[in-house]
Amino acid sequence: MFHRCVSECRLPMFGLEGNEKNIDLKETLEPSCSNIVKRRICIAYKFAMVALTWCAMVQSIYDESPDRASWIIFSTHWCTLISTLYLMSSLISMVGPYQFSVQTGTLESPKFAKWTWGLFAMSIHCQLFVTILFWYLVYDGGTIMFKTWYEHGVLFVIVAIDGFFIHRFPLRFKHIFLVYLFGISYLVWTGIHSTTNIGNTNNSDNDPETDDDALYGVLNWNQRPQASAILAVVIVFVVVPVLFLFLWIVSACIPRRYVEKTELP
Repeated sequence: MFHRCVSECRLPMFGLEGNEKNIDLKETLEPSCSNIVKRRICIAYKFAMVALTWCAMVQSIYDESPDRASWIIFSTHWCTLISTLYLMSSLISMVGPYQFSVQTGTLESPKFAKWTWGLFAMSIHCQLFVTILFWYLVYDGGTIMFKTWYEHGVLFVIVAIDGFFIHRFPLRFKHIFLVYLFGISYLVWTGIHSTTNIGNTNNSDNDPETDDDALYGVLNWNQRPQASAILAVVIVFVVVPVLFLFLWIVSACIPRRYVEKTELP
């Protein structure tokens, strides 16, 4: 495992090179491209998942009344948006022509392939993150609506099936930087939010003594700054690396679509 980590750190973040084989980019982006029936089934499935995700997202925004603009302030919805972009991008990749490009002797992915691959790395991690933290820290009982299940579990499964099993995108160790980009950006946003009067439209009232204006009670920079700072440090230096390592190991166990180096142009 350590050798694999060191080896990946020496390669470009979206490089296709391996020790003896390289990733078959066309088969990764367009799985079953040589079988028309399988290809059509795969595309139909992807259309269905994109449509379902859009419907769930629109319903979630609609339910965020009276202030639907506040939908975007929550981490779950950041992850939903990233995952929706990934699913749409992976669907588009099924119908687009891609070719290898050689740059200074290293096989690099085209820009759109990098975009799709990077979105998968971020979305699979953030979906696992919000799913675990929601059920462990946020959920306090009561009736569970479909959108809650969808945003905190179902969408993770859909992204995992699409990225790990349909496309078989490998997670590179360097992809953790994309995960940190997303996670730290949201932590910064929670700090900015705490200095504004945006509040939490789901819970806030007019009493300045209560802490229901915070996005999350466990991360309240105004009322409990020390505890929030400790939690943020734990998330950045423990939770994120552990979850990424778990997903990285899962990715390493899934067979890739390779092409022999001698077959490359």
